[in-house]
Amino acid sequence: MKSIDTEVQNFHQKMAKSMHSLLKAFTEGFDAMDKAKAEEVEQLQLEKDHREQTRVKKLDKLHSGISNLEALTSKLKMSFDGEEKKESDDANVQQKEEVNVNEKDVAPTD
Repeated sequence: MKSIDTEVQNFHQKMAKSMHSLLKAFTEGFDAMDKAKAEEVEQLQLEKDHREQTRVKKLDKLHSGISNLEALTSKLKMSFDGEEKKESDDANVQQKEEVNVNEKDVAPTD
């Protein structure tokens, strides 16, 4: 009987050690999975941040280009407006000169 009790006790000890090892393996496995998930989430966040930074840089370049184009367009409009004004001023001066010349040519009728 003692030998049977000893065998049962040994069996229970081996079974307890096996269960302990199994639980330890599961715990380590789940910890590793949680760590991998956390790293994956972190990596995805980093990639998302990088894409966002790239997008912002491209939009800044685009905005800068548009601003430069608007400035050039504005300067071009101002130069055309200046030329048109100068041409119209020249035309007005020329018309006034023609009127003055015509007035001198015409004799007074008093």
